[in-house]
Amino acid sequence: MRSRGLVLSKNIHSLTLMVILWVGQNGFPGPQGPYYCGVGANKMLIIEPVCTLALKFRVPMLRVMPAQWEYQVGPCVGISVGDDLWMSRFLLHRIAEEFGIVATLDPKPMPGDWNGAGAHTNISTKTMREEGGIKIEKAVAKMSKHHDRHIRAYDPKQGQDNARRLTGHHETSSINDFSAGVANRGCSIRIPRGVMRAKAISRIVARVQTAILIRWWRSFYVQFV
Repeated sequence: MRSRGLVLSKNIHSLTLMVILWVGQNGFPGPQGPYYCGVGANKMLIIEPVCTLALKFRVPMLRVMPAQWEYQVGPCVGISVGDDLWMSRFLLHRIAEEFGIVATLDPKPMPGDWNGAGAHTNISTKTMREEGGIKIEKAVAKMSKHHDRHIRAYDPKQGQDNARRLTGHHETSSINDFSAGVANRGCSIRIPRGVMRAKAISRIVARVQTAILIRWWRSFYVQFV
């Protein structure tokens, strides 16, 4: 099945810049809450240089942890999304060097009551968008059969790193169980509310990938939809 619009989003990289904002009076920042979509000199960090380069970038935004960013790669067609993802990482690290900072893609850079770093994917194919196309239930059922295989492929350690993030807490699902839900960020697959109301699938969001996912896996993933 050819992908017509594989859109990488929602923490395609949670840019958890541990050098910035993690050194307060007591060597630790305040709890999560005010950082999400934050503004102000105590919350912002320059990320625009990455997003002005010759790749398809969208929506740089602060996330839940302090000094955690996300950006979207795409929409892209087919395996080109893997190329853009790979190059964006290289550019991210090179630009970070210019500012004297380090970006980490570790799935759980800080233990405890902190969000991890995921790589959420908006998936859309031609057959999904056509009238009378593949239905939500059918797509979800196909992916549920390959959950364990997908988990092993999402990070170089066969899921061991992602296990630190996918605990069922902090907007994640359990690594051991496949789940799907409408507008539910605690599921493996989130079905946007507008898609469900239309009763025909045009887009679903896979939420169990890790920020250090392997280059070509996302394009391979679409064959199960």
